[in-house]
Amino acid sequence: DTDMLSHHLHKLRAACCHPQVGSSGIGKVQKSSNNYGGTSVANGVLSMSQILDRLIDEAKIKAEEAQRLYTLNTNAIACLYKLKSESGVRSGSFLDQDDEVALLHKS
Repeated sequence: DTDMLSHHLHKLRAACCHPQVGSSGIGKVQKSSNNYGGTSVANGVLSMSQILDRLIDEAKIKAEEAQRLYTLNTNAIACLYKLKSESGVRSGSFLDQDDEVALLHKS
């Protein structure tokens, strides 16, 4: 149990100190072979400001997606209430919860 905790803490430290390293790193380091038979690191290494910009962009995308989901759910609830009020006016009775779900799926 302590070995597992130690392993996870080590991965966390490595990710904080070197965000590009490892399989879950931010940017992949591109290696290319040179004329001498060795490998050299290409321009795939990001500076700290580039890493920060990338993290900000990812957070912005996640926030925009959360806003889209919120808007979608709010519009679905509004649609449900509108259908409920229209059906109540037409028939003179209100719907139960199962009918609300059926109407929402139908529309």
